[in-house]
Amino acid sequence: MAPPVAQAASVQWVPTSGSWYLYIDGVRQYGWKKVDAYWYYLSPSTGLVLFGWQKIDGDWYYLIPDANSGRAAMGWMTIGGARFYFNPAGESGRMLMGWQKIDGYWYYFEPAGESGRMVTGWQKIGTTWFYLDGSGHQLFDWVWVNGYWYYLSRGPSGEWGGMLTGWQDLPDRGSYYRFYFAPGDAGWMLTGDQTVGGVRERFGAAGGPNEGHWLNYCTSTGQASRTFSVQYDVNSTWNAYFDTARARWNSAGVGANITYSSTAASHMVVDFTSVEDIMNANNGVLAYGVYEYNSKSGTFTIRVFTESLWHSLGTSTNPAWGSWAMGTATHELGHALRLIDNPTPTVLGTYNTSSLMSYDRNRSTLGSPTGYDQENVRRCFA
Repeated sequence: MAPPVAQAASVQWVPTSGSWYLYIDGVRQYGWKKVDAYWYYLSPSTGLVLFGWQKIDGDWYYLIPDANSGRAAMGWMTIGGARFYFNPAGESGRMLMGWQKIDGYWYYFEPAGESGRMVTGWQKIGTTWFYLDGSGHQLFDWVWVNGYWYYLSRGPSGEWGGMLTGWQDLPDRGSYYRFYFAPGDAGWMLTGDQTVGGVRERFGAAGGPNEGHWLNYCTSTGQASRTFSVQYDVNSTWNAYFDTARARWNSAGVGANITYSSTAASHMVVDFTSVEDIMNANNGVLAYGVYEYNSKSGTFTIRVFTESLWHSLGTSTNPAWGSWAMGTATHELGHALRLIDNPTPTVLGTYNTSSLMSYDRNRSTLGSPTGYDQENVRRCFA
């Protein structure tokens, strides 16, 4: 016996007063019906095909009114100049809202007032700013908007995209650098000389090879002026070292006028603290000198650790002894001129070794302010 042959349902559209009724096998239909791959919605009370925007069971749909078709919109649709997306994935075209990932891109559809329109440009969602381009694609990482750089972080998930503010260590052309982004709702990357939290900071100039990179150079514990006095009275050798340190800055063309005075409140001294105690006080790092600032009086004491020099160079007859001693004293006086240790991180963890203020400098040959240090002093007092 042959199997029964399935009979196609009889589908009949009956026009009436600008709409349609749908009959299947002679029975009027109501609610959602799929006909020839298209979804339609027929009034549950009358059976008339509905058109336009319809809220059904808590969700919004758009039933295309063109030529009185009534088909449910699927996928992308432009309505009244706005873009919408109606979910075609096994559904009858529910309008999507909020964050949605479509064909590999994130979009945001305005949920306020159940609008559902696709948004572009800057959008503050919750407490975070996001940016979506003209096609509605959410952007990530570095973006250039209206003349400014911003950074939209991917976050732990890799798909967050929130705008960052404040200090940030971020990738740029294969390496990591430190940047500062304006706080609050601003978020643009700072360039050039700026005041951040009351402190003067330098960032790479706009358009330059290190644009926006933090070029740290000033400390808040320096002297109020480039003219100040200091006293010391050790012995002829060390007094000459300290005289040389002052002279190096005074002749550097930075406006420094550091004089010796036996009554000065600031001091330069030779310190005989043991190497072990120095390292214990510096987290295991051997220091050759230290600049101690008194915030109440605004004065300072510079200590040069002779035991550290002995430890590294041996006897004081080592030809490098004087270079290291004078260089250390000159370095520490740089702090009185507002210079910070280890300026200009070109890559996080490495520093400008051509600076007198760098821990990694060649102490045997670099004992005077370089052009870089001179420019930094000028900027610190600008």
